[in-house]
Amino acid sequence: MIIKSTQTNFKNISARSRKRIILASSIIEEEKRQVQVFRSPLFRDFSPKRLAQTNLIGANLANIDLGGANLIGANLTGADLKGANLIGTSFSYIDLTGANLTGANLSNIFLTNTSLRKANLTGANLTNANLIKANLKGANLTDADLTNTNLKDANLTDTNLQDANLQDANLQDADLQDADLKGANLRGADLSNTFLTGANLQDADLTDANLTNTRLRKANLTGANLTNANLIKANLRGTNLTGANLRGADLTGANYNEFTCFPTSFSPEGKGLIHDPIIITASKLSSLAHKLTEVNLNGSKVTYFAANLLPQQITEKYDLVPINKIEEPSLSFTFGPLDMRDVQSLEEVDPNFLLSQFVSLGVSTNYDQMNISELESLVLEVGVSISCDQMNINDLKALLLTPLVRGPYYELREKK
Repeated sequence: MIIKSTQTNFKNISARSRKRIILASSIIEEEKRQVQVFRSPLFRDFSPKRLAQTNLIGANLANIDLGGANLIGANLTGADLKGANLIGTSFSYIDLTGANLTGANLSNIFLTNTSLRKANLTGANLTNANLIKANLKGANLTDADLTNTNLKDANLTDTNLQDANLQDANLQDADLQDADLKGANLRGADLSNTFLTGANLQDADLTDANLTNTRLRKANLTGANLTNANLIKANLRGTNLTGANLRGADLTGANYNEFTCFPTSFSPEGKGLIHDPIIITASKLSSLAHKLTEVNLNGSKVTYFAANLLPQQITEKYDLVPINKIEEPSLSFTFGPLDMRDVQSLEEVDPNFLLSQFVSLGVSTNYDQMNISELESLVLEVGVSISCDQMNINDLKALLLTPLVRGPYYELREKK
């Protein structure tokens, strides 16, 4: 009644009184919203101990204090948790797919095995959080604070981590393929055995970072700071390091090829890097023909089928020398969904011999640590022209142990 009467004579009261009425009205509306939330069936018996396994799909929990709540196993798909206080909340094994966690405080919480696919975590505080094996595929973590966060074995493919703070974070064995880490702070981060294939690390700070055995194939590291970084045995095939700072970086055993772009005045010679010759396949010729004519191909391998498709610019400059002809086996068998003809049974062949065949063809890799995308790429690189879409990772690993019998390989040798 009071509010109603004041609204009727609103023009006749002072400006100071108007402000007080507006403020009181906004407070009442917020209290009503809170009451409606907690009087709903979801919160009828609200207690931090009673939210486990709860269905909270699409719930509006913006700016709510859920500190210490037990949400293990809850379904928060599409929930709005913008600005919520989640310190000390138990989130393991819950579904936060598409949830809005903009600016949320998630420090020191457990998010192990949690689904955060396509969640919005812009500006969120995730310091010291445990995200082991969490699924963050396609999530937005722009400007998020992930200092000292544990992301071991996490799925971060296609994730937006622009300008995120990942200092001292644990990213061992994490999958960051095609992730955007432009301008990210990765000082002292552990990225060993991490997949960063095709990732954007432009202007990222990787000072003192551990990148041992990291897959950086076709990654963009232009302008990145890699001072004192550990890049031992890293995969740098096709990596763009233009303008990067490699002062004090350890590149011992790192692999590179003709498509690797190093900083100006940097020479891989004498730095312990291993040069991997390009293996030119028919499919690679169709997509990279213009680039192949611009790089030094001396020593590169050419598959049997690609040899007849080489552009004139290459054949005029290089001789094709046959190498490593593998004898045609007498056995054949059906492998998975594909009819793999002219291949030997794995049980009848010494695995060490098979691996030596791959090494002789210029393929030197530990296939046990490769993911399915890299395995598919490797299958194509060694001259097997097949579709891998229907093959699982174990099929591909087995295929890589199968000797290649697609005819002889050739080596390009510069004409004298």
